[in-house]
Amino acid sequence: MSMMDDCIRRVAWVLGMTGLVACGSAADDSGTATLPPDSGAGSDNPDTGKGFFSVDTGPSGDTGLNESPPYELKIAHSGLWERSPLSGPYTDMIGTMSVEEKVLGGDTICQVEFSLTGTVSETKCDHCAEAFDILFYMVSEGELDSEGEPVLNDDGQVTAGRSSCQFPELPNDGDTWRMGFAEVDGAVFWDYYDSGAWVPLYAAQELHDEVTYSYETTVGFVPIEEDN
Repeated sequence: MSMMDDCIRRVAWVLGMTGLVACGSAADDSGTATLPPDSGAGSDNPDTGKGFFSVDTGPSGDTGLNESPPYELKIAHSGLWERSPLSGPYTDMIGTMSVEEKVLGGDTICQVEFSLTGTVSETKCDHCAEAFDILFYMVSEGELDSEGEPVLNDDGQVTAGRSSCQFPELPNDGDTWRMGFAEVDGAVFWDYYDSGAWVPLYAAQELHDEVTYSYETTVGFVPIEEDN
């Protein structure tokens, strides 16, 4: 699966959750609609009837966009919520989130650690006992040396920092996201950019007052060449 396919799947899922539909005119139409005669135009690009993203239907049959990506990128997220007070009902949480993106057989291009603090939200997802408004504080980013300090490149920039991450749905330092855990779904849900559409973002499980969550995937990857 390529990064673009992954993004398309997520956006399509979210739009489906929001219930967006196309509405016609409310006026009555007493006429009978007919199609114009087929002039033969566009016969080089027939409708394949396979959906929005299907085979290449260009006149040549290949636009050169079907090549396999040269690399594969493994993306892994994991973290922990500790909810309080003990045994609930919960009003607060603290937690962590670790992010790593590594080219298979190559370098780590993204490595970020977040600290989380949250308070119970007034709104929640279906099946969720509660949801939290969670503040993400970036504790560290990039590769660390033996003393725990970030490794800098020749330009003085952090190597494998937050700006190098490819995953499309990743908080920035200081962002607040509304999230909830649904035991019946085994998932952490996210209120997609405060839209009211709750997206299952991570597989998760509960043990007493703690929730552990994770996500892992491998996608095709084409590095962006840097200007000299």
